Amino acid sequence: MKVDLHGINHNEAVDKVEEIMLLNSAKGSVELTVITGNSPALQAKIINQVCDKHGFVYYKPPHNAGELVIQYEKI
Repeated sequence: MKVDLHGINHNEAVDKVEEIMLLNSAKGSVELTVITGNSPALQAKIINQVCDKHGFVYYKPPHNAGELVIQYEKI
């Protein structure tokens, strides 16, 4: 699953990522590729306000600094 956040303000972007992750993690395992573009500030907000808050695992692909991959595995 992918979401492109270009053109969305940071607060709306964080809300959108949180909503997608919470809805889909309730159904089972999920992997979401978040396209942030060249915005370390937005990535930090998503990490702090979504990943850390809800315990989602994330990584930044070494081949694309403008993406963040968030994962949740339902056990």
